[in-house]
Amino acid sequence: MYVTTAMLSYLRNRDELAGVICHEVNHDIHHDMYNVYEAAQRGAPQIAYERAAETNADEAGAYTCAKAGFNPWGMVWNMRRHRGTLEAPQMGDTADHPSDDQRLANLIALLASDKATFGKFRDNIAASPPLPNVRAFAQSSDGAGKPMPDPTPYQSQYPMPYQSQYQMQYSPQYPTQMGPYPPPPLPACYPNC
Repeated sequence: MYVTTAMLSYLRNRDELAGVICHEVNHDIHHDMYNVYEAAQRGAPQIAYERAAETNADEAGAYTCAKAGFNPWGMVWNMRRHRGTLEAPQMGDTADHPSDDQRLANLIALLASDKATFGKFRDNIAASPPLPNVRAFAQSSDGAGKPMPDPTPYQSQYPMPYQSQYQMQYSPQYPTQMGPYPPPPLPACYPNC
């Protein structure tokens, strides 16, 4: 999973960020996409499995956030703010995600029903620490503000002795550059380790 500047400009506080990460990590923990693939191989309807995977990742993500000390209401705040913005292209019976309204209702019901786990957390977005650089990320992502920092000073700290050893691979399926293959071995020690 990657945390991108676009994601950071989309979110307002650390609990919303934690909610996204907890949700996505639980997809991986529970092998959701592999299960969808297996269902397709058996001829089962994939959409039912994909919707169940989203619901399970929401619920398990809320527990993961709470266990890690993050407010699981961050998941709700994020969905409330962006409700419906991603649904338009695929609504109804063909959507692979449950509706935002259904996901919100399920999450709120879960947070209200399990007082032992979620009772110490409140639906109070003002109490969540803001992401410190959210304004800078938002400005740099739309080109209206400061440019992204120049990575050149950091590149000199990490020598690239393996660049010439491997050709860059291109996939016919994905025309963008995929990276070196096979990946180069890790150096014995990184600088300052």
